[in-house]
Amino acid sequence: MALFRKKPQSPISNYIQSTFGIKPKDLALYELAFTHKSYDQNLPNNERLEFLGDSIIDTVVAAYIFDKYPEDDEGFLTKLRSRIVSRENLNDIGTKIQLLEHVKYYKGNNQYKSLEGNVFEALIGAIYLDQGFVKTKNILYVKILDKVVDIDYLRETDTDYKSQLLIWSQKNAKKLEYRVTEVQSKVTKYLAKLYIDSEFISEAIGRSKKEAEKLAAKSAVKKLI
Repeated sequence: MALFRKKPQSPISNYIQSTFGIKPKDLALYELAFTHKSYDQNLPNNERLEFLGDSIIDTVVAAYIFDKYPEDDEGFLTKLRSRIVSRENLNDIGTKIQLLEHVKYYKGNNQYKSLEGNVFEALIGAIYLDQGFVKTKNILYVKILDKVVDIDYLRETDTDYKSQLLIWSQKNAKKLEYRVTEVQSKVTKYLAKLYIDSEFISEAIGRSKKEAEKLAAKSAVKKLI
C-alpha cells in the first residue's frame, strides 16, 4: 500500500495555497521568488521576478483605487497609490502574510530593510507567470487589498515626505537641495543626499532617483519636524 501514498506537498506549495487560494502549476517559480540574492551568489535569485511584480502591483493598485474612489481626482489617486506601493507598506504586507518564514537568505548581521516587500513583489511576479494576469489581479484585490491593506488608514496618512519638508522649509525660509548620484552595483541604484542651507542633513539609496529623494526626505522629516 505504501506505493500509493501521496507525495507530501512542499511547505511553499502549502503556503501559496493557504495564503492565496491557488495551487502552483510551476513550483520552481515560487521557489525562485523566495530566494534572495544573499543566499548563494552562484544560484539564480528573485530580482527579475521582483522587477516584474513591482510593475504588476502598480498597475493593479491603480485599477483598484480607480474603481474604489470614482469621485476623487488624479492627485488623490496618485498619492494613495504611492502610499500603497511604498516600501514601508509592502514590507508591512509581507510581514502580515508571514512570507519571511519561507525566504532563503543569508541570516548574518546584515539588515535587509526591504526584504519582505521585495519578496512580496517577486511572489506577485511568480503568480503572474504561473497563473496569468486576471488571476493575479483577482488575488491582489481579494486576498491583499481587501483583507491585508488598511486603505482607509493610508488614505488619511500623509506620507508625502518631500512635500512635508518643502512646506517646512518655506515656512522657515530654508533652502532645500537634493544631490543625486548613481551607485555602482549589479542593479542600478541611486544615492540622494539632502542639504538644507548647504548643510548635509540626510542620505538614502533607492532604486530610482525619486525613491532615493523620498527616503532622504523621510529621514530628514523625522529629524526636523
